[in-house]
Amino acid sequence: MSIITSNKLTEYDEFAIKHWGEGGNNNGTITGEWTNPFPGSSLDKSSFSGGQLFGTNPGGEFRPNGFHDGLDFGSVDHPGSEIHAVHGGKVVYVGNPGISGLGACVIVINYDGLNMVYQEFANSTGNSRVKVGDQVKVGQVIGIRDTAHLHLGFTRMDWRQAQGHAFTDDGTWIDPLPFLNSSKK
Repeated sequence: MSIITSNKLTEYDEFAIKHWGEGGNNNGTITGEWTNPFPGSSLDKSSFSGGQLFGTNPGGEFRPNGFHDGLDFGSVDHPGSEIHAVHGGKVVYVGNPGISGLGACVIVINYDGLNMVYQEFANSTGNSRVKVGDQVKVGQVIGIRDTAHLHLGFTRMDWRQAQGHAFTDDGTWIDPLPFLNSSKK
């Protein structure tokens, strides 16, 4: 416990203890099936521009520190309007958080401590096809995109608190692409 406490992760003790010693990658291992939010489009890293990719990449210099906290699925390179759940889980938030830059509709699905945050995809909360409390399955349509892109971010922190780390590469946000490519539907 003292190691976890000294790393200021006390609110995540239960998750850390539950998964202690499991191994896997540095992001932890979330089992189950993963899929593309826009089936039929490529998940190859080369199908994204540098500014769309997670992390610090050429093309993302316009962001504070150049860091991007998620993966952007543009409407041109990843066509389609129906957004499919990339993994099963429980819907823990649907709404307009009133935070500049997140869009008018945010959907958060939680699975085993991982929050999958779908944002910037809609001009209205009416574009959601799920509600808080719903159990969604991988591939289920959860929303309709009517903007230029979907931003998909993964975090183990409370997603609202994680917004304060949006442009900081401190481990709060996790690259979604390795998860999406770990198994394909």
